Amino acid sequence: MARYNDSGRSNNRDSGRRADVRTPARSSMRREVTNSASGPRPRPAARNINIPPKRKPVKKRRPVKRSLSLRFLGFLRRIVDAFSNSYSRFKRTPHFRTISAVCLGIATILLISSIIFITTRPNALSVYLNDEHIGTIRQEGRRSITLEYIETHTRARLEGQLGANVFISDEISAENTRIGRNAVNMTFDNLVTDIIGALDYYVHGAVIFVNGTEAANLSSLAYAEELLEQVAHLFHDGTDYVSYEFMEDVAVTQQYIHKSELMTYNNAFDALTSHRPVQEIHVVSHGENLSIIAAQTGMGMNALLAANPNVDPNVFLQVGQLLLVTRFTPLLSVITTHQDIFEEVLLPPVEFVQTTSLPPGQSRTMRQGENGLHIVAAIITRINGVEVSREIVSSEVITPPLSEIIHVGIAG
Repeated sequence: MARYNDSGRSNNRDSGRRADVRTPARSSMRREVTNSASGPRPRPAARNINIPPKRKPVKKRRPVKRSLSLRFLGFLRRIVDAFSNSYSRFKRTPHFRTISAVCLGIATILLISSIIFITTRPNALSVYLNDEHIGTIRQEGRRSITLEYIETHTRARLEGQLGANVFISDEISAENTRIGRNAVNMTFDNLVTDIIGALDYYVHGAVIFVNGTEAANLSSLAYAEELLEQVAHLFHDGTDYVSYEFMEDVAVTQQYIHKSELMTYNNAFDALTSHRPVQEIHVVSHGENLSIIAAQTGMGMNALLAANPNVDPNVFLQVGQLLLVTRFTPLLSVITTHQDIFEEVLLPPVEFVQTTSLPPGQSRTMRQGENGLHIVAAIITRINGVEVSREIVSSEVITPPLSEIIHVGIAG
């Protein structure tokens, strides 16, 4: 408890410090100290007690939102500080040098291993056909090109071009390799094109036989049927067919054909429509000579004389004489049968009337005849466009002919 002297100062040891005196709320209130022995103690002198003024409430400021970059930098700074503190504590450990050397060695080994892995890791695929190098393609991006992927795309493109199944007899192989940045790199499409060009394969195509002889090889059965249809329509004159067929024995079979024996559509068409020389014996008929026979066969005079050396060109041919000629006939002969409707002229008939009004042996036309007209429906058969027969199916007379009347004189 603080004691005061007459001057109102405290007698405590820490009188040099200011006593922490708290006054009650009402300043007029006084404390009276009573002492039963000596009576009331004199009141201490009044002191000036500074009551701190009431502070105004401070408005709370809203926290300033920092940008994402500043927050990230602050996060990095905290990480660096934490690492720095940890390293400082670790540095004071007794085995700091040994542990540091071990960690440095491990880091060096990992770095060297990473460099070796990166510099030697395969980044390309070399493709071989029967152990012969075709090309190298770089592995780029996440998609990895495998041997199965190459074989699948090669077969799909080849079968799409030919329109038939393909049997590949060659062996395609591949191995992983590494190429530099300046190495020659080919695209996947060029690689497949080069493989198809060097590939040996068989096509499940169609073979056209004429009289048992192989005439044309095509890549599909549909191409063969379309080709025969086109050959048959070569001699189509615009009328409707009743039927058409080939004079020869034509057969189409499916089998595997080597790629070197395949024919294009145009080459197969030329092979089936080309003319081949056929030797035969020609019997001379009435009115024929060497020039007419050479023109009919297409041989020419010199070729005809060379084939018949016993024939004298200055001597007339005899009827029934035999000559060796060469005719150029097409490989396929088309027999077409179709119906045709046409108009035909009817010649007027002639009527002879005997009369005594004219001297014997004399004749006189009494009426001129006039032609008639009728419509005929006929089935016509042609071989390679040349008519060989005609069968009349029906005939309808439109204008009947007017007969011609001739008077012939006789003796009375």
